Amino acid sequence: MIFDYCGNFEFFRQNPDAYEGSARASIGARLFVHRVLIAAALEDLNAEPVSERAQRLNTDVRQRLISEVAGMNLANFIVRMQREAVEHFQKRESWTRLSAEDRDTLVSNIAGLPSALIDNELEAKQFDLVMLGAELALLRGDARFAQYQEQITGIAAALEAISANVGVVRAELALILEIQTDEYWQNIDAWTLEQARRRLRSFVKLLRGDGSKPVFTDFEDQIGEAWKSPCRTLRLDLTVPASNAKCCISYARTKTTSRF
Repeated sequence: MIFDYCGNFEFFRQNPDAYEGSARASIGARLFVHRVLIAAALEDLNAEPVSERAQRLNTDVRQRLISEVAGMNLANFIVRMQREAVEHFQKRESWTRLSAEDRDTLVSNIAGLPSALIDNELEAKQFDLVMLGAELALLRGDARFAQYQEQITGIAAALEAISANVGVVRAELALILEIQTDEYWQNIDAWTLEQARRRLRSFVKLLRGDGSKPVFTDFEDQIGEAWKSPCRTLRLDLTVPASNAKCCISYARTKTTSRF
């Protein structure tokens, strides 16, 4: 008879892929990190006049993060390993202002922990990564925003292709067509992208198997030198859809200078 005093069996039952030094983060962890980075970027805008739309995005992103941490059960062995950090961020007042240390703790210790807030739609989460990556790039003034613009436009083109036969997609056709225009991207802000993410995320799975499905691939993003974890670095693999013949369209890439 074997007595598991340390809870090792429970740990590996709940986290079978865990091993020391693993650099690969789950899609849930990457989404959590993206939201932390967006919250941090919005917080850093405080030195400038902040629009109501930026404030709304800031409130929504933080509420999502708070809900996810609130759903982390300390009875779970994996969560218990980060008890101090989890208990701290389960307090709403801990989110009022995120210090560099707070951001590092959220990225390095809390991202990816099991939570009662569950989303099992893989394609929707892959789309979330693209949209949140675009929001973050826009807020940071990152040149990679043009890549996200191209990928999002390609997904919109794929959704347009099935809209004639899918009523729920057809109901959002005006937005889908607008995303494919240059005008949509002129003076775009992160709140506009967030609204598009919410309205379209549930439709991406409908592209499955019809020949126009975006193929989600990985590329690496940097957390940022200012508060990279000294003990564990997450490799952020942002999944973005590759271009394909059916989704390709011609459009002029516009240089975006407005964050909000």
